Amino acid sequence: MKRLFSLVICLTMGSVVVYSQDTSVVLAKDTVIDSIHYRHIDRYSDGTISAIGNYDEEGYTKIGKWWYFTPDGNLKMSGEYRNGRKNGPWLIAPYTLEYYRNGQLHDKKQINPGSTY
Repeated sequence: MKRLFSLVICLTMGSVVVYSQDTSVVLAKDTVIDSIHYRHIDRYSDGTISAIGNYDEEGYTKIGKWWYFTPDGNLKMSGEYRNGRKNGPWLIAPYTLEYYRNGQLHDKKQINPGSTY
């Protein structure tokens, strides 16, 4: 998995650095462009990845699977976007499952580790 992230970072076409009002957080944004979509990678100031996902061909609307990570590299949440809105199941770490329909929260429940849903 680390090799995949390294490859994606090496193939990066452009970079932007964004400074927030909280001076302890600096995010670097990288975008890899292919013929279908834009792969987007956000990083914390120490280089740890904070988010990975895709934008549509125009580069403005979130689509497909997205992953968000904590500053220490653990999964924070993951799920899918359709037309820029959360859609379907979203895992909110550590044990919450949310289900979205057309961007609206439809159901939410606590889950047990190791269970199938």
